[in-house]
Amino acid sequence: MKILLDNIIFSIQKTGGISVYWSELLKRMLSDVEFDFQCYEMNNAVSNFFRAKLEIDPEKIIRENKLIGQLNRIFYVVRSTKEPYIFHSSYYRPLVTTKNACIVTTIHDFTPEIIESGWKKRAVAIQKYNSIKNADLIICVSKNTKKDLLKLYPEFSKKRIEVVYNGVNEAFMPLKKNDFSVKNKFQEVNLPYCIFVGKREGYKNFKFAVEYLATRKDLFLVIVGGGELSKNDFDLLNSKLSNRYAIRLFLSVEELSLLYNFAEFLFYPSDYEGFGIPVLEAQKCGCPIIAQRTSSIDELIQDKNLLFPTLNFESIDVVRSYIAHNKEKIVYEGIENAKQFTWDKTYEQHKHLYRTLKHNKFD
Repeated sequence: MKILLDNIIFSIQKTGGISVYWSELLKRMLSDVEFDFQCYEMNNAVSNFFRAKLEIDPEKIIRENKLIGQLNRIFYVVRSTKEPYIFHSSYYRPLVTTKNACIVTTIHDFTPEIIESGWKKRAVAIQKYNSIKNADLIICVSKNTKKDLLKLYPEFSKKRIEVVYNGVNEAFMPLKKNDFSVKNKFQEVNLPYCIFVGKREGYKNFKFAVEYLATRKDLFLVIVGGGELSKNDFDLLNSKLSNRYAIRLFLSVEELSLLYNFAEFLFYPSDYEGFGIPVLEAQKCGCPIIAQRTSSIDELIQDKNLLFPTLNFESIDVVRSYIAHNKEKIVYEGIENAKQFTWDKTYEQHKHLYRTLKHNKFD
C-alpha cells in the first residue's frame, strides 16, 4: 500500500501531544512491510524531541527546504503520480489533490475555534476547515472531538468520520512503592506533591490550581512541560507558593513515570481537551487524577468521583477526600482502565481504515 505522510508537525513543535501521536504511528510503520511509504519533511524536523528518536531511511524522505517559521504549515504538498496512494498530513497541511489520492486528516481538538481568539484562531480554523473539506476520511481522537466537529461544521456530517483513541507509552507503569529513587531526583520535595502537566494558558486553569494549593499548605507542586514559564507564571508562583514548587520542563518517559508513581494526584483542571494523554499516563502509573468533568476527559476516566463539576476549592477537597478513603480501589481501576489505550491498538485501527479507504476508492 502506497502512502505519503507529511511530517510537518515535527517542524511546528519541539514536543507535544500531536508529535507523540505522529511519532508513534511512524515508529510502527517503519517496521511494517505492508506499507510502501514516503515522508515529506522540512530540514528542521529533527529538532523535534520525538522525531530525533526515529531512524527513517533517507531514501524514504522527500526533503523540503525550511521556509519561514510557522508559515511552513500553509504551503501545499505537491505530488504527481499516476499510482493511487493515501495522503495523511500530521497537521492539516493541504495537498494539491489529484484523482489518485485518498486524503486522511486527523482532528485532535477544536481549541482554536472554541477557546482561543484573534489571528491564531482564524488561521488555524481556516486551515483545519479546508483539511476537513478535502478529506476522504476524518479521524477524531475522541467522541467529544467528533461531537464538536459536527456541531461546528454540520455540513460535513455525511463524510466518513471515525473515532480512534490515542494510546499511552508502554514505559509508563506502576512501580514498587518501596523504591524511593524518585526522592533522589526530586530532593526538594519534602511534602506530598501533586503534578501539573502541560501548557499553562488561560483555559488550562493553571492559576486556579496554584491559588488552590496556596490555601492548602500540605502539598507541593511539580510543574512538568508546557514550555518556558513566563514572568507572570513566576510572579504567581512566588507570591502564592514560595518554596513549594519545582519546575521540570523536560523529562524522559522513565522520569515522568517515577514522578507519577509517587504523586498524590495529577491536577488537571482544564476547561477543554481534545483527548488528554497525561490522564492516561497517570492512570497507567497508579496515580489518581483530579480533573474537571468536561470535554473528552469524561471518556478517559471511568470513576466519575474523580471529576469535579465546577472550579471551586470545595469541589477539589471533596475529590481529595474520596481519594484518601478509596486509594487502593482508585489505583487498581485506573491501571486496568489505561490498558484499553495502547499505541499498538491505535496503529492497527489506522491500518484498517487505510485499507478500507483504498479499497472503497480504487479497488
